[in-house]
Amino acid sequence: MGCELLLETGTEEIPAAFIPAALEALERGFLAEMGRLGIPVGATRTMGTPRRLVLHASGMASRRPVVRRTVTGPPKRVGIDDQGNLTRAGQGFARSQKADPADVFVTETPKGLYLAVEKQEGGEPVLPLLEGVLPGLLRSLHFRKSMRWGDKDLRFVRPIHWIVAVFDGEVVPFELGGVAAGNASRGLRFYGPRTFLATDLETYLAACRAGRVEPDPAIRRKRIAAELTQQAAQVGGVADVDPALLEEAVFLTECPRVITGRFDPGFLDLPPEVPVTVMKHHQKYFPVYGPDGALLPHFLAVLNTPAADVGRIVHGNERVLRARLVDARFFCEEDLKTPLAGRVDGLAGVTFHARLGTSLEKVERMTRLAETLATRLFPGDTALLEKTTRAARLAKADLVTSMVGEFPELQGVMGRIYAARQGEAPEVARAIGEHYLPVQAGGPLPQSDIGAIVGIADKLDSVAGFIAVGLTPTAAADPFALRRQTLGVLHTLLDRGWNIPMGDLVDVAVELLAPRCRKPRETVREEVLTFIKTRFRGLLSSLGATADLVEAVLAAGYERVPDTVARLKALRELSSRGEFASLMTAFKRAVNISRDQPDAGAVALENLLPVESALLDATERVHTGFAEDIAAGNYDRALSRLVELKEPIDRFFDEVLVMDPDETVRLRRLAILHRVSALFRGGGRPEPRIDRVVARPAGPARDTPAGRAVPGRSRRSGCWCRSWGMRKGATAWGSRFFADSSTASGA
Repeated sequence: MGCELLLETGTEEIPAAFIPAALEALERGFLAEMGRLGIPVGATRTMGTPRRLVLHASGMASRRPVVRRTVTGPPKRVGIDDQGNLTRAGQGFARSQKADPADVFVTETPKGLYLAVEKQEGGEPVLPLLEGVLPGLLRSLHFRKSMRWGDKDLRFVRPIHWIVAVFDGEVVPFELGGVAAGNASRGLRFYGPRTFLATDLETYLAACRAGRVEPDPAIRRKRIAAELTQQAAQVGGVADVDPALLEEAVFLTECPRVITGRFDPGFLDLPPEVPVTVMKHHQKYFPVYGPDGALLPHFLAVLNTPAADVGRIVHGNERVLRARLVDARFFCEEDLKTPLAGRVDGLAGVTFHARLGTSLEKVERMTRLAETLATRLFPGDTALLEKTTRAARLAKADLVTSMVGEFPELQGVMGRIYAARQGEAPEVARAIGEHYLPVQAGGPLPQSDIGAIVGIADKLDSVAGFIAVGLTPTAAADPFALRRQTLGVLHTLLDRGWNIPMGDLVDVAVELLAPRCRKPRETVREEVLTFIKTRFRGLLSSLGATADLVEAVLAAGYERVPDTVARLKALRELSSRGEFASLMTAFKRAVNISRDQPDAGAVALENLLPVESALLDATERVHTGFAEDIAAGNYDRALSRLVELKEPIDRFFDEVLVMDPDETVRLRRLAILHRVSALFRGGGRPEPRIDRVVARPAGPARDTPAGRAVPGRSRRSGCWCRSWGMRKGATAWGSRFFADSSTASGA
């Protein structure tokens, strides 16, 4: 079974959000150290509560395994003289390896004969090694916020009160932060034993549970979820078990217990988002809903006490919640006395950012940007344009309401509620609430066109604005969530099927920011597009595409988001076919041969050999349908057409000499290859098409009919393939792929 290690660090209460990452880092760091030392570990396990971080490792050897290895030194011709004695170089090698010169021998390597010695490492006891590893492991843990205490130089998340470090039943002696490691742990404060001994995992878990502590977060999570379900059922409802709130409750407690409280049903007259936000975000309570989905006047709270009589605790929680709800009702009633539109000018007194001006300035910029986007996407729809302008104008007005001032989590939500109650159009009210979406990775997206337009305008103004004033995110910090906002723009464009060029939107955003820019506009534009491209690269990779395919598609143009994703999917499909590599090799050969050769243009294509005629006919046949498919955005079918050329191209190169000594024959064959290459150079294209919205089912969530055609900047003719190169033997040819099917601005 091997030996086991038990390490517990007892502290003052650690913030719940810090614990999962700390446990993961603790396990990862331990395994890395054991790997470095060559000490095998059977299995590891971490556990944690607000007052303890626990690591357990089993299946460890009591001694470090013995390892023999050969260390080579200088070449034989340098290390041994003609008499067979070690030279100064050979003797120096022996000294450096702390080896007897007699133990030096000659070994054959791929580079020739070299001096070598056999070295034996390992065999020492593991426990003394752990004395140096464990304190360094704990010191290496990083937290978003750390602290020092007393006169200690140690920085840790909270002051350390005790350390348990036991290996194979023996204490691992070390000191950290003035606390000596031992084998004594502690139970639940005020309810458990002051201390108890822990010699292995089994005795530790038993003593913890006897001391009213459950160290395993998985067991606490299961217990809390079960009690929430049970107690909600007792009041005839269903608990809103929010995963994030449940996770927080797990790491806020050592001895979890669920209680049920209630509040005055009169507060149910408030918009349901208000009491739910108060309960979840401020009090860490779980709301309860009835069978019909309506909020019930009950709440569930998770305590950290095994006390039998919790009546006073329940009463105290009810009083706190009531006070919060009374405030919320007052704020709501006062806010409704002033129209939302009347609050917009008040944004002039709210600083968005010192370098970017007030929130009113931001609203004016995002309104202009939203109007541009609406006009491009829905030309001639004056009703939608008016509602978009209204929604953008009112989107931030709730920031100066008392409710959002007290409960910032409700920004956007209260704007939607107030707009609806004050007679704004339903589409406007809905857009105000949706424009913040998505609020987290994988979160819901806006479901209305106006909400999506205003949301894109808001996020793009923020991204361009902070970059324009020199606050681009770094690898270590993104304080303004620009990465999340950029992904929100990309996901929204993809979800709506809007192929509007990103460069056009960035141009408008940068122009509106001109008075605030600290760099030349063109520099800002390029930096913003590069930032967006980097985020888009990650989004495409998350779709399961390999890195070379992603780079190929991005190199050909990335500004039209749905179009780029469609090209990637088509390229993935083609690259999975067996004939893909040989087909691309043939195309590469055709382009390389014809690239520097003159195109005779009107050369007479007569007296053709059958193999020449077959390739020419296949090329002309594929070319017409291929160009039409590309223009229509049907990339799957376009790429499938190329496969038809594989056999005639292969036969052509197998049976004829392109660079024939006869000039007439040579020019004829080069003309055929130029036609083949034209497939990748955009030759013979029909008129550029306009962008089209991807067809979506019509329904109440839509403001516009499905499949609405919208105009866009005409596509530039050009070359699909800006740079050839079969990177890693496969698909980097696509770095020139489809370049003319996507606006190249900024690519």
